[in-house]
Amino acid sequence: MVQIIRNPCVPLTIPISGGMYSGRSIVIRGTPLHSAEQRFCVDLLTSKGTLPLHINPRFGFGGSWQIILNSSTGGGQWSSEVRHANCLQIGIPFELQICVEQDKYHLTINGNRLCDFHHRELVCNVNALRITGDVAIEYINFPDFAPYPTYGAYGGQPVFSMPMQQPPLNHYQGMRGPSLSYQDFNCPSVPFMTMIHGGYNPSRRITVVGTPISCVDTFSINLKSDNEFLFHFNPRFRSGPVVVRNSTRCGAWQAEERGASCFPFVPNQTFSMDICSSGSLYIVTVNGQHFTTFASRDDPCRINQLTIEGGITLQKVIIQ
Repeated sequence: MVQIIRNPCVPLTIPISGGMYSGRSIVIRGTPLHSAEQRFCVDLLTSKGTLPLHINPRFGFGGSWQIILNSSTGGGQWSSEVRHANCLQIGIPFELQICVEQDKYHLTINGNRLCDFHHRELVCNVNALRITGDVAIEYINFPDFAPYPTYGAYGGQPVFSMPMQQPPLNHYQGMRGPSLSYQDFNCPSVPFMTMIHGGYNPSRRITVVGTPISCVDTFSINLKSDNEFLFHFNPRFRSGPVVVRNSTRCGAWQAEERGASCFPFVPNQTFSMDICSSGSLYIVTVNGQHFTTFASRDDPCRINQLTIEGGITLQKVIIQ
């Protein structure tokens, strides 16, 4: 389930459905406003009244515009602050993403890395988001892309494994042990490319969680065998919109497939997509709903690479 809140009034405090854990993110799109205070705050809260993460962009303070990051242990007691250059501008929309990793929060603004802020309190304690100050919020998105949680770090809250760690045994029905080919990537950069450890076969699933970038027309997700595209999945927003599916043979593109009952991708809205194979078909689901199939034109067992390109911010890629 994806929790999206549109055009809320500020100040606001909202519960985070499902809590926070390694692999989850918060996406906030808003616009800094002109005012006497010239600042706003984004805070992660706990039921104890502490602030594990305090983000405080400030504007026009003696010409030194800064983003201050901090945490609070409650009772008005602040920890040591960290300061970064403020790339935000008053009156110009921005998109802030807070991505939770096992040891830190990874912060990006408009798809560009701002900084990492290491955890000073257990992530599992976070249960609410607060926004105050001089900012208009267009939407807040809490993408839920952890349908297969493991347990361990930070007091037992759901977490995704780091790359090459194994998930619980019951993730792989009929197998006697965990798969050494499980791969898990948190917030990878785009373009993205990885070799598929252990190869690809009908028992495997690829999960991609990402957010289309509003100012870019297209992105693509590709299953490849060296330089050949065995499955090319290409959403296009302006020319349609349409999702083009195709493959190559000896480097030449084959006949496109474009038919679909819907177009499930929306700029600036996070989606979760699964690709499975039956051997003769690639089966694609988006946000838990069947979207399309694509008949295999070559042996899927030849696939050894996954690539993702174009106008997309990635929150999670899992190969299992």
